[in-house]
Formats: sequence, C-alpha cells, structure tokens
Amino acid sequence: MNIDRRGLSLILTGVAFIVFLMFIILAGYFHPDAETAGIENAEARAIAESMAQMTWWMSVALVTLPVLMLLILIAVYLFMTQDRQGFISKAQEKVKSGLFGGKAAPMKVLEPSNASDLLDLRYARGEISQDQYMAMKTNMKAGRV
Repeated sequence: MNIDRRGLSLILTGVAFIVFLMFIILAGYFHPDAETAGIENAEARAIAESMAQMTWWMSVALVTLPVLMLLILIAVYLFMTQDRQGFISKAQEKVKSGLFGGKAAPMKVLEPSNASDLLDLRYARGEISQDQYMAMKTNMKAGRV
C-alpha cells in the first residue's frame, strides 16, 4: 500500500477529528463523582463540585489537546509539502487508465509548431467551426502553392 503525503495528511486530519470528538464525549458525558455527600454546607458543596468538574476538564484537556494540535500540525505540514505536480500527473493517469483500461502515460499539453498545427488545434478545441476550418485550410494551401 503506497500512501502519498496528501493521503497521509487526510488520514491525520480524520484522526484529529476523532480525537476531538473523543474529547467532547469524555468531557461532556462522563462526570467525576465529587463525593460531596458528606459536606453539610450547600455553598461549600457547590464549590467542591465545581472544583471536581474543573479538575476533570483540565485533566482531559491536558492529555487530548496537545495530541490534537500535534496531529493538526503534522497534517498541515504534509499537505503543504506535497508534490502537487506529481499529484496532478497521477490523477491524469487514473482518468486515462480508467477510460481506456491499462496504464497510460501522463497527458501532455499540445503546443503547435506551425500554422497548420495551430489551425488543427483550434478546430480540435472547438474554437472555430468546421466551415471556418476548411476555409482557412484552403487559404493556407492556396498561399503555399
């Protein structure tokens, strides 16, 4: 299995998203038992419960947020340093091989070397109609003879 930098950055982004979801689930649904049943004073019991909740959030954040930031930084680094030209060539190969079956060479941009090639290229791109193409081709041949 050959994974390029772009694929690896997408995988790391997904893992970072999962870690973030785990943080939300842990912090939101699991609450610590403050063991405040023995405290008679209501105000002191509320303070003890708040302190327990704060300690829980800090403990979960202390573990998950640095991991999350590290995953995001690595994903951004991999995405920014990927070989964009190689990625485009691979995508073109996949399209060509998917259309014609088998492995194909990367697609190349045509550059006309003379007026006849330029005319052919303009017609192939749909820039001129068939009537215009034939008239221009005839004019070119008449000028050369």
